[in-house]
Amino acid sequence: AGRNLYLPVSSYYEHTAQVGFGYRNHLPGKAHWGFQVTGGPTFYGAHFTTQPPDRRTAGTVQGRLQIGYQLPRDVGVGLAVGYAEPFGLKNRSFARDFVGGVNLGFFADWR
Repeated sequence: AGRNLYLPVSSYYEHTAQVGFGYRNHLPGKAHWGFQVTGGPTFYGAHFTTQPPDRRTAGTVQGRLQIGYQLPRDVGVGLAVGYAEPFGLKNRSFARDFVGGVNLGFFADWR
């Protein structure tokens, strides 16, 4: 894909299946923090107004940090921030510049 090419995007999707490991630590006062490192395939694609759809698969390695609070009944809630780094992207993919990057979110879990 040419780097100076203007392609209007009408939609983009990115789905991933990740496996990995993580750690979570409960601090005094019910606060907790943790991290995860995962990897797996990412299925991504985009629809453009001037080009045919671009559908591809690549690998992704992802790291995430979380900080939160442990509520009663073993329910944890908090914020998570992460970064996903794709690999194996095809040079001919128009959607490659959208894959991966910073992830922000909320989490809730229970034991």
